[in-house]
Amino acid sequence: HYPHQLSGGMRKRVALAQTFINEPKILLMDEPFSALDVQTRALMQDELLGLWSEKKASVVFVTHDIEEAIALADRVVVLSKGPG
Repeated sequence: HYPHQLSGGMRKRVALAQTFINEPKILLMDEPFSALDVQTRALMQDELLGLWSEKKASVVFVTHDIEEAIALADRVVVLSKGPG
């Protein structure tokens, strides 16, 4: 498929694959799955966990979904409304 023919979920999977190809030591992800439907989001979370356990990169994952944070993290930091 050409990039314009991919669904949102397919684009997210390609972006995740492109990111891990470079084997980063630290990966910043700012709400990467927020626009996905529930099923695709769960699939992407599983993919991320699998890649993370294989590559051992540190991941800083920003999310507003507390369940997602708990499911994906080994450490959770909660920021207040005021400046971080």
